Amino acid sequence: GLPVYATRLSEREGSFDAVLRLANSLNQELGARTPAELNRVLSSFRAGADEAPGDLRYQLYDALRAALALLLMDGPVVLAVDDLHHGRPVLLGLLAFLSRTLIEREGFALLVLATLQEGPQSPGLKAFREGSEMQTPPKRITLRPLASADIEMLVGAVLGTAADARAIARRLIADLGGNPLLVAEHLRGELYRRRDADSIDHTDEDTALIPLLAEQD
Repeated sequence: GLPVYATRLSEREGSFDAVLRLANSLNQELGARTPAELNRVLSSFRAGADEAPGDLRYQLYDALRAALALLLMDGPVVLAVDDLHHGRPVLLGLLAFLSRTLIEREGFALLVLATLQEGPQSPGLKAFREGSEMQTPPKRITLRPLASADIEMLVGAVLGTAADARAIARRLIADLGGNPLLVAEHLRGELYRRRDADSIDHTDEDTALIPLLAEQD
């Protein structure tokens, strides 16, 4: 499958937290191929540059673009961000920058996939959704309520359980009305519970639901 670099945001995110998670993931993936500028900028943050000045912020943007370009030379890449409504301006600015440079200007096969809840929006998030910070507005997909068959597929894919998938799907339809957000939160909680009880190894718990739910529309 396609390489996916994914993260889930929270309302307690620091300004650079999500961007640095991405930078560290790319650094680990590229190893010795990591661009020197990315290693240098990461060293600056590790040295305590938590409140980075503007020039260091844009150096980080350029370094991440260079790192992703190396990966994109090998084939398509997916960046997935869950709960983008918690996104800080630094992350929103990075996603817009990557769209303008890697996708529009350089023509790389980069897919930026994000989920967010409806509700009050910051000016930065509103501009991102409208595409005013990018050359091409993003495609918006509103998820419909999930049918029983959709939920059965999610249960099997996320929990690896076929035997009781139908029973779980019926319960979630009855209790949650197939609401995609609530279903995702329920399955995430069940995944954690089973992991803690049985020590099941799921390396992508926080992000497994992003592409699965996006397929439902």
